Formats: sequence, C-alpha cells, structure tokens
Amino acid sequence: MCDDRTFHERRSDKVRRWPLHPQPGPLESLSSWLDQLVRPYEIQVLNLLTRNLGLADLAVPDDLDCDPPTAMLAALAERTGVEIARLRAMTLAGWKPRSVEGVTAPIEDTQPVFDAYVRDNSVLLAPR
Repeated sequence: MCDDRTFHERRSDKVRRWPLHPQPGPLESLSSWLDQLVRPYEIQVLNLLTRNLGLADLAVPDDLDCDPPTAMLAALAERTGVEIARLRAMTLAGWKPRSVEGVTAPIEDTQPVFDAYVRDNSVLLAPR
C-alpha cells in the first residue's frame, strides 16, 4: 500500500499529546516552562527531552534557553500543542532579531539612548 502522506503526517498519527501540559507564561523561558512541564510526571527534564520525546540520540544542550535543536522544539510542539514559533521565542535565539546586537549608531547618539534605558529600566538608580 502506497502512503502519500508526508513523514510529519504519518508520525503525528502515532504521537499523542501529553495529558498534562501547562501553557507557557508570557515571557517565560524554555527551561522554566520545561521545569513546570516535568513536575506532574515526576521525571527529570533530560529524560523528558530524550526518552519521552523519542529523541534518545539527540544531544541536549547544557543551556536550553540559548538555541535548542529544532527537532526538540518540533517534538515538544507535537506533545504540547504549543507552536514551534512560540517555543523558539522562549529562547535567546528567538529574541536575537529583536536584540540590539548589530545595531549601529553614531557615537554621539549612544549616550542619551543608554541614559534613557538605564533610567527607565532601573530600580537601583534614581533619576538625575
């Protein structure tokens, strides 16, 4: 019998969502959400990301909030219903386009921007 469905469609026939999968909070990091996710199952995050996701051969990075493998995010999305884009946004790699890295400005314009940032986002420094 020939099966014209894609690999993803065939795989999703076999993959079931976890019964307990709390939704991530706003601006929550991936590692924090994974800690919440494993709590009801009483397993370690490493076991969840390898054996439970069927990714035993996948090398799990030490810092999950940096740039986790796409295969891991895809498997998490299948089990939890959280979109891959949302999972990616919970990591530093997902924020990189929004970061100030690579933004250039004339040196005379940078001090006022820095001062405004420090004043607006600091709880330790009083405004001058």
